[in-house]
Amino acid sequence: MKLATDKSHRDYFYKHGTIEFESLISTEQVQELNEGINRVLSKRLSQSKNKIERRESKDLFLQGRDLFRKDEKIKKIVLNRHLAEIAVELMEVRSLRIGYDQLLIGKMYSPIREEKTANPYEDYLKNSGSLQDKSCLTPLICGLILCLEPAHSIEIPPSFLPKSAGSGVFFKPELSFDLSFLNHAEGGRYLLITYADPRTVYILNDQDPLTHAYKHLGHVFGDRINDKFNPLVYKV
Repeated sequence: MKLATDKSHRDYFYKHGTIEFESLISTEQVQELNEGINRVLSKRLSQSKNKIERRESKDLFLQGRDLFRKDEKIKKIVLNRHLAEIAVELMEVRSLRIGYDQLLIGKMYSPIREEKTANPYEDYLKNSGSLQDKSCLTPLICGLILCLEPAHSIEIPPSFLPKSAGSGVFFKPELSFDLSFLNHAEGGRYLLITYADPRTVYILNDQDPLTHAYKHLGHVFGDRINDKFNPLVYKV
C-alpha cells in the first residue's frame, strides 16, 4: 500500500528532524535487498556468499557504497520514486537526485574478533558530525535509513535507526549523525540512502572514508554529479 504523508507527519518532521515509518518496504523487498547486497559484496570481495559474514565489518562497509549500481533489484528499490516522493514532501522541495547508498552494520555483525588496526568504519561511527559533514557530496537534501535486520544492544538506538525490518527513517542531513551505537551492537544491517540536490557537487571530505569513490567514475573534485551515475529520482 502506498504511504502518503499528511500535515501531522510534516509537522513532526519539522520539529524533530526525523520520522519513522513502519513497513516502508515489504518483507519481499527486504529479502531482495539482503540477497542483492550479498551478491554485490561477494563479487567485490571475491568471496562466496556464505562466507561474507566472516569478513570484518570495516571490509563490508568499505565495499558497501553505491550498491545500486551493481544490482538491478537493489537499484529498483533505491531509486524507487515513491520513497523519493516522501522525502520531497517532508523536505518541501521540488526535485531530488539520488546521492549514494551505503551499507551500515553492527560492529559485532561478524562472528570473528576484529583486529585492533586502523579502522575507518569505527572512526566513521564515532564521529558525531551530521550526515552532510560525513559525505563527499554536497548539498544533500535528505537521508533515509532502511532496516534490513535490527541490531541488538542494551543501549538505546539513535532516532534515525529504524526499529524493525522493513521500517525506514527519513532525517535531515544536518542532524547530528552519531552512529556509535553500532560500535557496540550485536548484528544489525541497515541501508542508508541519500537524496541530493539536482546540482550537487563532488568534494574532498576526509570525514567520508569513501571520499575518493567517484574518481573511478571519471569525476574530479568540484564536478557536479550527473544523470548518468546519479539520476533524478523525483522531478515535478
